Amino acid sequence: MPLHTFSIAYIHYPIAMEEDMNRRYWAVMGAVIVMSSLSVGLVFLNPQAVQGQEAAGWLALDSELQRMEPYVRVRSSGDFPVQTLDADAALTNGFSREALALAQEMLDLQNDMSRLLFRQGGADITQLDIDLRDYPKVKAFLDDVSAKPFTPSRGAVGGATGDPDGGHPCGNFRYPLPHGRPLIYRYEGDAESFFRDNGFHRTLRWMTAQNGNVDFTRGRSYHSVYGTCRSPIFRDHGWYHPKTPNVYRIQRGEPNPELHTYAPPYWRWWTYVQWWHDRF
Repeated sequence: MPLHTFSIAYIHYPIAMEEDMNRRYWAVMGAVIVMSSLSVGLVFLNPQAVQGQEAAGWLALDSELQRMEPYVRVRSSGDFPVQTLDADAALTNGFSREALALAQEMLDLQNDMSRLLFRQGGADITQLDIDLRDYPKVKAFLDDVSAKPFTPSRGAVGGATGDPDGGHPCGNFRYPLPHGRPLIYRYEGDAESFFRDNGFHRTLRWMTAQNGNVDFTRGRSYHSVYGTCRSPIFRDHGWYHPKTPNVYRIQRGEPNPELHTYAPPYWRWWTYVQWWHDRF
């Protein structure tokens, strides 16, 4: 609050008038103090106001992350790609230190994913043993993202480097695509023959994993109000259990976790895909 300097003139009033003015003055001041106290109390007691402040926090960070695309580079490190951030240039151009620290930790996470994917011979991202507690800034950011309700936008189309309030054709943290796990369809017939004849391949490093299923992937494009995401950034996911090879299931249209088989649509895509599969 700015400080003001007042010039005070002394005026003499009759005693009765002066006492009446004093009473009125303190009555008004008392009302002002009470209303100010109530206003302050309402700010702290209103959970929606607090949630709004928290949402504004992660949304502001997300806007900065989206605009960092020109400052992220990809280089080869042996057999796998590594992302680097030109933090000095980004800082000079107005990005906050908080956003830069988050971006660097997100790149550390993605570079660790890249190293593990290539060392494990092409496992998809859902098979990686990644503990987000090792990346506390990223974990806090994703926890905040997960706490918001997901509703489609009104058709506003932005991008990784475009309107931060819009959706992306491949999905982003603000407007994930799809907005929930796709429906699972059950079919009967020879599973291996169907998958082989319809463009599926065994998911890289496929395994009869925790649930014992044999996994298949078919790359595909994805269409939404935000535009078209090119193939194979999305996939159809198929599987069957060896004990019932004539019953198979397909889940159509989800972010493709075989991340090293295609170029990401924007720099933080790997973190987004990991989050999407964990969230939905």
